[in-house]
Amino acid sequence: MSTKTDIKRLNVLLQQVFQGDVGQSIQAEVRSLLTSVKSDNALLQLQTALQDSGFSEHEAKILSGDHRYYTRWKLVMPSWHPIFILKEEHIKFMEIGAEAVRTMFKVYDASDLDASMDALKRIKELVKDWESLEGHMVREENVLFPVLERHGLEESTAKKWEDHQAIRGARKAVMDLLNATHEYHFNEFRLKLRQLMVRLNKLAGNHYNQEERDLFNKSLNLLTKSEWGAIRQGFDELGYTGLLPPPSPAPAAPVQLGIMDAGPDALRFETGVMTQNEIEAVLNTLPVDITFVDKDDRVRYFNMVPDRLFPRAKGVIGREVRRCHPKKSLHMVDRILRDFKSGAKDSAEFWIRIKERFVYIRYFAVRDRQGEYLGTLEVTQDVTDIRALTGEKRLLD
Repeated sequence: MSTKTDIKRLNVLLQQVFQGDVGQSIQAEVRSLLTSVKSDNALLQLQTALQDSGFSEHEAKILSGDHRYYTRWKLVMPSWHPIFILKEEHIKFMEIGAEAVRTMFKVYDASDLDASMDALKRIKELVKDWESLEGHMVREENVLFPVLERHGLEESTAKKWEDHQAIRGARKAVMDLLNATHEYHFNEFRLKLRQLMVRLNKLAGNHYNQEERDLFNKSLNLLTKSEWGAIRQGFDELGYTGLLPPPSPAPAAPVQLGIMDAGPDALRFETGVMTQNEIEAVLNTLPVDITFVDKDDRVRYFNMVPDRLFPRAKGVIGREVRRCHPKKSLHMVDRILRDFKSGAKDSAEFWIRIKERFVYIRYFAVRDRQGEYLGTLEVTQDVTDIRALTGEKRLLD
């Protein structure tokens, strides 16, 4: 086959890859064809052909394998793809970790704490940079893992979740030590810092390598391009730190991830499915009193929690909200509703004492996706015990 024919075929295949067809079979054909266009001239022709098809110069280089991504993993992946994003973050985190360890040895070789202050400051900055890893792990745990579990990979995702917890703990231990430098003799401090930094870097590096060899490769062969499109949408909803990937092409047939069949009487929401019985039970279990007033200022709903702070009877349903308040407070009711309807405000809050209890009262404007006012939600909570909390509680009684 001629180089010109190979480039033409690659152009077609790489456009499929960009749309999310990233499975093993197409990867094998792309790898084979890329070996025939590895000369600088042929590679340039391929990138030009891709740009003529509408790709940016940057994306054309990525798709043609002219990128560190292909050099490292021998996979052709569009830059919008969730796996590309995760692997790029892995590279970023490994670079941060490597610099942090190099800087740690400057501390280890220093004569005393004063001589190591610049290096310690830099390590703290790098560990804080590493905190962006939290968003990376949250996206995996809340978007990617649930989809893989539906494909039978529960054991793999459970192990990766354990890795995440170990990395979180190791990162916290390093930061706690850096915030307590004066509590240690310098020799003890530098030994402990070396131990913790090496452990963190090893945990993260092993996790990234295992994830790339195992979980990512399996996922590329299991998931459809529609699932990848939906996963990317979930990633976007949770957001990114320090990295802004390009938009993804809309999947041909978007799938709804995480939507269960709860029966014919279920109500479907954007983020799940519940029956009316479940919804009512959840609302009545909330640790707050809620009351909803519609756009016409009439009471439409209240939940029935035990020990309600402000009693409500079913006879209030349909009542004009101004008739539910004493005359002396009507000016505040009117102002809140007026500001919510005009868009001047979206919330209002008050706090009062009722006998020995501290009560927090909030009002929220309820709007639809277009910003149209639907009504007002009143939320009342006894926060006396919450205000008294101190320290931490991490164990179940």
